[in-house]
Amino acid sequence: MLPSWFVPLVAALATAALGVFVAVRGPRGELRAAFLFFAATLVFWHCFYLVLYLIPDYQTAFEGARILRVGSFYMVAAVLHLAVSARARPRRLWRWIVIGNYALATSFVVANVFDVWVKELRRTDAGYVTVGTRWYSILSLYALLNFLVAISLSVRDYWITRDPRVRQQVGFWLAGMLVALPLGLTNFLPVYGVEFPPLGNLGAALWTGIVAYAIVRHRLMDIDVFVTKGLAYAAVTLVLVTPAIAVSVILQWWAFRAVDYEFTAALAVLFLSIAVCFPLVVFSAEERLQRSLFRARTQTRRDLAAFSRSMVKILDRQRLMAEICNRLHDLLDVERVAIYLLDSSGTRLELRKSQGTHAETTEFGSQHPFVRWLGRRSEPSLREDAEGLDTVQAVFVEQGWEVCLPMHSGRQMLGFLALGARHGRQAFAGGDLEQLAAISDEAGVAFENARLYEEVRRSRAIIDRTSRLSSLGTLAAGIAHEIRNPLVSIHTFFQMAPTRLGDEEFMTSFLGLAGEEVQRISSLVDELLIFGKSTTTNPTEVQPNEVVDRGLALLAPQARQKNVTLDRSLSESLPPVLADGDQLLQVLVNLLLNAIQATLSGGRVTVETRLITDETGEFCQIEIVDTGVGIPASVREAIFDPFFTTKDRGTGLGLSVAHRIVAEFGGFLSVESAEGQGSRFSVNLPACRNLEFPAGA
Repeated sequence: MLPSWFVPLVAALATAALGVFVAVRGPRGELRAAFLFFAATLVFWHCFYLVLYLIPDYQTAFEGARILRVGSFYMVAAVLHLAVSARARPRRLWRWIVIGNYALATSFVVANVFDVWVKELRRTDAGYVTVGTRWYSILSLYALLNFLVAISLSVRDYWITRDPRVRQQVGFWLAGMLVALPLGLTNFLPVYGVEFPPLGNLGAALWTGIVAYAIVRHRLMDIDVFVTKGLAYAAVTLVLVTPAIAVSVILQWWAFRAVDYEFTAALAVLFLSIAVCFPLVVFSAEERLQRSLFRARTQTRRDLAAFSRSMVKILDRQRLMAEICNRLHDLLDVERVAIYLLDSSGTRLELRKSQGTHAETTEFGSQHPFVRWLGRRSEPSLREDAEGLDTVQAVFVEQGWEVCLPMHSGRQMLGFLALGARHGRQAFAGGDLEQLAAISDEAGVAFENARLYEEVRRSRAIIDRTSRLSSLGTLAAGIAHEIRNPLVSIHTFFQMAPTRLGDEEFMTSFLGLAGEEVQRISSLVDELLIFGKSTTTNPTEVQPNEVVDRGLALLAPQARQKNVTLDRSLSESLPPVLADGDQLLQVLVNLLLNAIQATLSGGRVTVETRLITDETGEFCQIEIVDTGVGIPASVREAIFDPFFTTKDRGTGLGLSVAHRIVAEFGGFLSVESAEGQGSRFSVNLPACRNLEFPAGA
């Protein structure tokens, strides 16, 4: 059999290794510090039993055990500290509990110097065991209470936490405790005269490993997966190792007519170690050989893997097709790359993009034998796979393709990628096909995402247009009334002009006045037309004050009709912002229109601009303040939701569109309001500081 000191030696080495592992890989914080201290005390505890089992001299063993027993006292305190550090608790209370616990452990260490706890050692077959004094039960009670409190805290955390990751982490700890604590109790039995092999070192090492795993791993496996995999791995290992041990026993008996059980046990440990390490060593060796002997191919596959992961982030279909063609053509060094996609009618697959030698066929019907054959396959298809299928084989030959990759969305094939032969007569190896399978899967997802994104953009354009038209109708009504007054003046001038042709003063002053009125009408109509047109986003450096002036000019007729005063207070040194001027005007028109409509006759709407600074940088702020009815607190959270409105007439899109436009330009829209006291809307956009602008620009 194995010597008794073997288990504590292995446990001490394993615990030290786990401590180093957590120190290197674990997240910094109190939890890691508590675990490292716990691991250090546990190493002392394992070495305590190593000395008792390994050293035959009584006095040496007694003195060594007295020194190493210090780890036992602090280990008990560290268990509670670890449980407290695992979750956020009322810091002051638990901090004092932990400090007090360590202080109590320190007093036990001082008492240990005077042999208060252990009076002598007793010899057994395994080695020495301690013989406690009448005070030793205090230590046992102290250890039991600490473990019970630690378990209680962990159980409480498991049931009350709402964080799935923390719940999973604590679940691992509890699972480890269920194994470690019963085994740990066996180490106390010899002290009380109960002859039972101590297994606490084995249980402590196991629990330490589980805790280390739970601390270091941020993406934990499920407990059931962890246990299932562990049991399956252990079962397979035993199935493989057990016959080897049986053969070694038979060979020993056949060769020597005797069986050395200690040799057999050592051989079993060796076999188990090989079984555990073999997969890891083989995997590492395979990776190193791949990097050394086939460096270029390994790098190519890594680049392909990276591209397949990044592909789904590309939402523009044209850019996506260009990237796929360029990367596959360059990385795989193929003669040609072609992308065929299903058209909107779903009746044919059209050639959308190609690189290298162009394919001759620009489209395939969805019922073409080649398309139907490829659609039934979920993996890259080589030319050789079509042997015996003349029509399919003919397509490969005519187009010069070596492999085709079907792209699916659900059960429907969206299209396929076709690759020509590789230069240098290189064949597509198994590893290449695995990467191509991943690329075809990701490409299918990417093209579907791009399609959905295009639909979202079209829908958003319709919503923006609807919001513009809704505001445009209101503006047009106000401007129509505004135009009527100057038209009356112009009409009067032309009626009187024939009888006053000789009156130089009349002709000069009234003609100038009529010209000014015509120019004002033209400016209002121009602004209305610019506002009403559907624009594409074109971010440029825009001066916020200029946009504010345009918005005030458009809303002035509406304000006069409601007898609402429009005030402006614009900062003269305001830097530009990166935005689309027309879209920013749409935001201001929506906010000003809401403010005017919410303000009673005789009220006031004020527009101010200023430069503000917070921890994220400088912002140009456009603030619109009204003295209107305010926004009820019950609906304040919903005002930016699409189609939400408190008006009898309205689309409910204005604030939603404004909020989205401001966010697209890196800013934010905020609101303060009190019912009956008015509202304050603030448009905040990042300031451009890359150019110097003169004051008042």
